[in-house]
Amino acid sequence: MPKSRISLFFVLMIFFTNYVSPQNKEDLKQQKINIEQEIQFTQKLLDQNNSNQEKSVAHIRVLDKQIKNKERLLETLKLESAFLVGRIKKIEQNIASLALEINKQESALKLLIEDYERMIASSYKKRNNIDMWVLIFSSNSLSQAYKRTIYLKQNADFRKKQKIKVSNTKLELLERKNKLLELKSDLKEDLKLKNDLRVREILEAKNIAKAKRDQNNVVKKLIASESEYRKKIEKQEIAARELELKIRKIIENEIKSAREKDDKNGYMLTPEALKLSKEFQNNKGKLPWPTSKGMIVKGFGKQKHGIFTGVETYNNGIDIATEKNSKVRAIFDGVVSRIFLIKGKGKSVLINHGEYFTVYSGLKHVLVKQGEEVLLNETIGVVYTQEQEGTTELHFEIWQGYNKKDPSKWLITGF
Repeated sequence: MPKSRISLFFVLMIFFTNYVSPQNKEDLKQQKINIEQEIQFTQKLLDQNNSNQEKSVAHIRVLDKQIKNKERLLETLKLESAFLVGRIKKIEQNIASLALEINKQESALKLLIEDYERMIASSYKKRNNIDMWVLIFSSNSLSQAYKRTIYLKQNADFRKKQKIKVSNTKLELLERKNKLLELKSDLKEDLKLKNDLRVREILEAKNIAKAKRDQNNVVKKLIASESEYRKKIEKQEIAARELELKIRKIIENEIKSAREKDDKNGYMLTPEALKLSKEFQNNKGKLPWPTSKGMIVKGFGKQKHGIFTGVETYNNGIDIATEKNSKVRAIFDGVVSRIFLIKGKGKSVLINHGEYFTVYSGLKHVLVKQGEEVLLNETIGVVYTQEQEGTTELHFEIWQGYNKKDPSKWLITGF
């Protein structure tokens, strides 16, 4: 192993031995679980359109997300492995230290037992030669008798203490030996876990390589049909502009209907609408997702195509890839302002939340009516699936008056 790699290895080992606390270890474990759940969900999305001959740009986005998740998982596995290396080294040091203590204590116990046995043997011989009471009563004076009594008592006490010391030393030695067995068991488990992690790391690295090959193959097919896909992008842009115009028109009508008769006051909200707007604003970053499961495959704002150079699109919201027949939920209390159809994109629902509006586009079924009040997490429809491409995506937008907002900043992190 090169010197630089050896140095890096020991730096990592020292870092994880000293700084990865049990809490951090649990965080690492939870992080791994979360990533694995994301990978499982992404795999479901890929399996949905795996049988389709025509792989879409959306499929590539999901594949890209899957690759990134697998790379994150691999890094997490490496961190866990590095933590184990540090812990194994510490256990081995503790085993060596404890084994040395046991050897010393066994030697000390042996000497202690030998001394105690000699003391008992000596006391027994003296007891045969002279009786304790004879020794006391043969004293020349009361003072001498008292001193002899004290001596005999101290001698007896000392033997008792030595007996207790031998017993306690044996118990301490037994505890240390049990601790040694426990440490050896922990070491065995950690070594096995380390080997299992190494096998998992190799497997995940192979999975990443395979996923990248699959992605490259799909990209090659798309590039081969570039002119066809550019036409699709143009159609999508037309549909996006149509959706934006309809939303603006609806919002404009909503604002007009809410205006005060006195034009000097301008656009005024009712007290109820003001309260709803404030509550919506206060929940920024805490609003639930419009689907129970999903992942953002296209973010807000200007987006580079990623495959075709020179192609840029603008997204007024976010696109959420989800499972077939996924239900769509209102992210906040409100009133259904309008339900309309975008050709080739399914149905759309616009919900009024006072000053704010949410748009749910790409539905095959709508379960609410115009003017109907809806509650937080109430089901309003079912996501439409593009059968040709096998993709199931919800297009979601948030508007504040005429201003478009980035929904990812308003929704709660994760699912």
